[in-house]
Amino acid sequence: MLEKLGLRVTEKFAQDEGFYNGRVGEVDEPISLEILTDNIESLLEESVRVWKNNDKKI
Repeated sequence: MLEKLGLRVTEKFAQDEGFYNGRVGEVDEPISLEILTDNIESLLEESVRVWKNNDKKI
């Protein structure tokens, strides 16, 4: 999923029964939370809830 969102996988975590369920990724250029949220919603075809604490880019 991260690759489809344009992120590079940098770390895998949360191994369960031989499978990794979590990923950490990086983007080439910082993006806003709103753009990332829109991209995730488009990919999943579902709404996503987010909480924004500041205006920093990701």
